[in-house]
Amino acid sequence: MIRIAISTDVVGFRAYATLIASILRRSSVPVDVRCWCRGFSQESFEIGNLKVEFIEAAGEIPGRFPGYVGPAVFDRLRVIRDCPDWDRCLIMDYDQVAFCDLAPLFEMDLGDRLLAAKMQGPGVDLEYAMREWIRRPMPESWEDAAANPYFSMGPLLNLAEMRKAGTWEKLMAAQEAFQADENLALVAATEGRTMDFDRKWNLFPPHEVSDTDLPDGVVHWLGWPKPWHEDSKVWRPELWESERCSWEHLRMGLWEKPLAVEVEPDDDHGVEELLKRGWKVRLFSGREGAAAAELPGFRYPDLEIRSVERRGEFAAGLEDPVSGGQLAKPDRVRFGSSVMASEWLAGCAQLPEHVILRGPVARDEVRRVLAMGYGELCPIRHGEWPAGGPMARVLDYAVVEGSRALDASEEWYLRWSGPPVHGAWEDPESEHRDGLVAAMAQTPDEPGTGRKVAVVLTACGAERRHLPFLLEGIRKNFLPGVEKRVFVFGDGVPMEAEDVTWVRVDAVEAERVPLERLRWLLGSGRMFAGYDFLFLLKPQVRVKKRVEAAEALSGEMVAVLHAAYEGEPRSKIRFEENKASVAWIAPGEGRHYYCGSWQGGSPERLLAALRLIVEWMGQDEAGGVTPVWGDESYWNRYWADVAPERVLGADYAWRAGTKAREGRTPKMLVLAAGEGKKSEKKAARPARRVAVR
Repeated sequence: MIRIAISTDVVGFRAYATLIASILRRSSVPVDVRCWCRGFSQESFEIGNLKVEFIEAAGEIPGRFPGYVGPAVFDRLRVIRDCPDWDRCLIMDYDQVAFCDLAPLFEMDLGDRLLAAKMQGPGVDLEYAMREWIRRPMPESWEDAAANPYFSMGPLLNLAEMRKAGTWEKLMAAQEAFQADENLALVAATEGRTMDFDRKWNLFPPHEVSDTDLPDGVVHWLGWPKPWHEDSKVWRPELWESERCSWEHLRMGLWEKPLAVEVEPDDDHGVEELLKRGWKVRLFSGREGAAAAELPGFRYPDLEIRSVERRGEFAAGLEDPVSGGQLAKPDRVRFGSSVMASEWLAGCAQLPEHVILRGPVARDEVRRVLAMGYGELCPIRHGEWPAGGPMARVLDYAVVEGSRALDASEEWYLRWSGPPVHGAWEDPESEHRDGLVAAMAQTPDEPGTGRKVAVVLTACGAERRHLPFLLEGIRKNFLPGVEKRVFVFGDGVPMEAEDVTWVRVDAVEAERVPLERLRWLLGSGRMFAGYDFLFLLKPQVRVKKRVEAAEALSGEMVAVLHAAYEGEPRSKIRFEENKASVAWIAPGEGRHYYCGSWQGGSPERLLAALRLIVEWMGQDEAGGVTPVWGDESYWNRYWADVAPERVLGADYAWRAGTKAREGRTPKMLVLAAGEGKKSEKKAARPARRVAVR
């Protein structure tokens, strides 16, 4: 039995829940806690291996106590008098966390010693403490206690011997005589009948613990501030945060850490928030080098990062042992936006109970996941819950009524309910897929096979100088092997080429060009009859590397992430902020920022989007409003409402003249006005790889 004595006022009460949870998570025996409460009361409870008794403490205590703890710190020593049924106990502070099993400490042979504690060291006795710290002489009649070794709180008390020695009465007399804190009075009252225990039971950072490894012992954050204070400069606050727990969870028996599995997360913010709440997080990534180092700034002990080369390794990673020898049974598995969850889940012998799809997700992908047996749904919106999201098992679920694409502001919490019943979620006209095997057995034709693609450009005035370079890149690298034709809407002398259709237009005022160009395209929509896919490219785009059909033709609508905001949390993305514009995006809307340099889609879908954007631009023009990023602002407004089925990374629209990200080579570049070949070559060079420490 582990017996813990604590005491607190209402200010320090909350932090003790984290201490108790840390003990329970590593304990091999039951834990019994007695808490003396000053100025408030609580109802005692017992659940599982935990028993907590609350005892009201009253009466004035003489002495001087630190302002951040007050006299309540003395009350836990009442265990010497008030608990005859205990033979020993450990005194603990609210700023401690146990990273080891405390049971071996309670097996320590104390003999006739009154306590075991962490000794301050040779030469540090009660007389030294009075001279150097209290700066007063020893009280009269207490000179015999001057040589008592000075120890730190909290000690392991030998209560049986203390009762024989009358330690309580001596403690109260010492507290009255020394007029100091309870630590000094206890040193005086124990008559030197003390012994040292292993320093692991009371580790003081930063000198006694590692800055990187998980300590094997009890960490004690002495002094002020404490690790739970916001933005405090204190040693490794993430260790305390990783154990965080509440009294409500303790009362419900929910002190074991839930496990969240994150697959290709959009950013590290949600992961970090889960770790701060006391979750375990296992992060899977198929990107090269993802596990070479922890996420930036992360030193959380319960964060595990795995780089997987094949999706099948993900299934094995869900089931193998984790710390403590327990099997990893995730509370939830969340997939980042646009991740093909069905591919990752395909190899799982036993599917996780809760799966989260984060938009944007194409409808076909949603259907494949539902077909695996995820028949219950709880939809939420980004920003509806704190970062990291809720615990999946506490939500209310309803039967899935139908399938559709998820937009970029949605998350679907899905609960597995067994093989799906025919018609329970599919549309009446859709073909029923019976379970996981049927859903995954069909291999679609290679994207692009037998398809005709139209690439649409507008180039007026000085923009025409970009055409030779763009056309060269399209012919050489854009969808090789796919039948395609380039439609150029331009002024001046037409460019003659077998694979180019030139549509002559009249030049317009520069400020009206974006709106007029879209109107040109809509007015010529019939010329795209017979084409399966349209791409709209600005002339400043350069196609530097091969873009395969499987990359760009695997969704009905395709958008490209903007290089400035790829991977950034929503709070850092600057959408259109003018509320007078139709392109305005509210703080709770939008998740990704897409570039305006190129988009793609089926003719029907893409032209419908253009009609809507032309209508929006006309409304703003009539009101004298111009969005800061022009047509790009309108496209982002559209994507916030209607998520693209296919999202390509910023490597497909990298800013020319900007160093490429480590380990990545841009496939397509976007030149700013006035930029030319020199900036293209600079951006095309891969960044020098450096070692990650």
